[in-house]
Amino acid sequence: MNVVTRALVLLGMALLAAIPFIPVADRLASFATHGWLFGLMVLVFAIACILGDAVAMHAALVPVLYLGAYVLPIVGSAWPLPLIVILIAYGGVFAGVPSARRWFGDWSRARFDRTTMVIVLAQTAVAAVALLAWRYGSGVNMETYRSAVPDGIPIWLIFVGLVPYAMLNAVFEEVLWRGILWQSCEDAFGPRAALGFTALSFGLAHYRGFPSGWLGVGLAFVYGLMLGVVRLRSGGLWACWCGHVVTDIVIYTMVAAMFL
Repeated sequence: MNVVTRALVLLGMALLAAIPFIPVADRLASFATHGWLFGLMVLVFAIACILGDAVAMHAALVPVLYLGAYVLPIVGSAWPLPLIVILIAYGGVFAGVPSARRWFGDWSRARFDRTTMVIVLAQTAVAAVALLAWRYGSGVNMETYRSAVPDGIPIWLIFVGLVPYAMLNAVFEEVLWRGILWQSCEDAFGPRAALGFTALSFGLAHYRGFPSGWLGVGLAFVYGLMLGVVRLRSGGLWACWCGHVVTDIVIYTMVAAMFL
């Protein structure tokens, strides 16, 4: 793979990593505060398009759609709507580009054998323990996550909604990090580099997530490595998604339970 492709892929991932460090209020309140960043993202994507570089185009489009969705009126503050908008927009952009469609691997054909299942179960258990340790050992202010729990609806409905929420979030994050970004990095640098780069990007994306802060980045990075190992072994996203759903259910249950 040529140097230009590698540079564009890395630049796209670096721009994506910058988004979580913009305060959410600034993202939603005024596009002027981060318009330069969005402009740089569009420029990188435009260069990839001009060069006809499908590998770089995919990696460069992700940050454009990611930041763009979160600054849209109503959409940006109505989670999980941004996730849906990003996935639909991504599919729409490349629906009419045959070369881009052919670039996609068949991520659904995963080898979900007994050993892979054991690995997924083990990493899910480790992730649950780590989340509990972070929740009760880090002194985090859980009021930060109050907006994630809808007001004015029955308690039972909140817990019923945990599963579809977890399924959607896991689809979004697996498609982006173990799907699109992984394939771009693998084509540009090889599978081992894809494991490291996507895990680092995944960790940085959780700076304002759950868990949050630099400790959260570290925990998410390790979890990204574990998911990446499953991605390498299975050859697809199905096994990664299954483990991710369970971990997200643990997260959403912990958040929802605090506000009962």
